[in-house]
Amino acid sequence: MAKSYMEILEERGIHPFIGEDGLEALKRFDPKIQYAMTDKTGPVFKSAHQHRIEVGKISNLISDMCWYGATPEELVRAIKHSMVLLDAQKHFLNWKQSAKDQGVEELRKKYRRYYRRPRLTEHERLVITAYTGYVINGDDADKITPFIEETLGHRIRTPEPPQMPVIVEVHKALKDEFCDICRRHHIFDV
Repeated sequence: MAKSYMEILEERGIHPFIGEDGLEALKRFDPKIQYAMTDKTGPVFKSAHQHRIEVGKISNLISDMCWYGATPEELVRAIKHSMVLLDAQKHFLNWKQSAKDQGVEELRKKYRRYYRRPRLTEHERLVITAYTGYVINGDDADKITPFIEETLGHRIRTPEPPQMPVIVEVHKALKDEFCDICRRHHIFDV
């Protein structure tokens, strides 16, 4: 008899993030009963494209939740909503009500990467902008050249070319500070 995916994972010593209780809750969850729309006969989504987008959003959310250390209860809520989304078109399920019941918007605000921007001081923003070239705040674009000139004591707009390219000099001067900022704000946590 063929083994299930969960049996193969358990043989390899890989345990799901949700734990035994969460797994049991998912086995007992039946979206066809809880979110059935008996009066609906037309399409649940506006288009097949909308369905793909919603499935993509919830799968990205679940990935980010695993990455950022969500609790098993939060993961179970997101997975329940994904189960509803996957079968919504086929079984006429109310996926919008599922999103409300499972608190998906709250989970998005807590775990999605674009909501998790760290609170940086102006100095930290300028260091990151100077080091990476990525302007975090639109107001920083005008401040970055004076910041580099003050920090490095080197004029960027020199009439003669500098001996070392400016970008390499900026990287060398700001590398340690940039790494400290990233560690302090858990920007690159693994």
